[in-house]
Amino acid sequence: MKSLPIFISEKLKITSDNINVRKNVIVNTKEELKQKIISALSEDKYDLDLSHIQLGPDIDKLDGLFNGKEKLKTIDLSGWDVSNVKNFDGMFAHCYNLEEIYGLNDWNFGENVSFYKMFYECRNLKEVDIDNWDVSNTKNFSYMFYNCKRLNKDLNNWHISYNKASIFNMCKNSNITVLK
Repeated sequence: MKSLPIFISEKLKITSDNINVRKNVIVNTKEELKQKIISALSEDKYDLDLSHIQLGPDIDKLDGLFNGKEKLKTIDLSGWDVSNVKNFDGMFAHCYNLEEIYGLNDWNFGENVSFYKMFYECRNLKEVDIDNWDVSNTKNFSYMFYNCKRLNKDLNNWHISYNKASIFNMCKNSNITVLK
């Protein structure tokens, strides 16, 4: 008599080819990462789960990564190690329909990081996990949340000491509180 799992797999013809098994993928260049994103978007996916991607140690720029991907609604970047990344400029800029970004709360940054226009014009953004970020070594916050009208955040726990001048336009046209 066959065991139940063998019986089921024989009757249903379950193989590793037809089961959607998610394996971690190491990406070593920004271009390779962009190709993974373009490939996922070409399948008409507007809710991207990229948590299976691991960034290689040579990726130091994520600027413009999702820039202009207007149809995106949610992104999950859980597990990404961005400790070597220094440039996040315009990473999500012009993602007009983006509502939620998950997995950013555990991101750790090095020194001289730039967030210039990171969420610029993300008009529908409602949720982004950034409350626990250590931004004490950030060099540029300019226009980071510009026109993020639906995002309500109190970021008073952020320790902005490196370049306070760059926060002048950081939250223009948004509902974000940084310094009281």
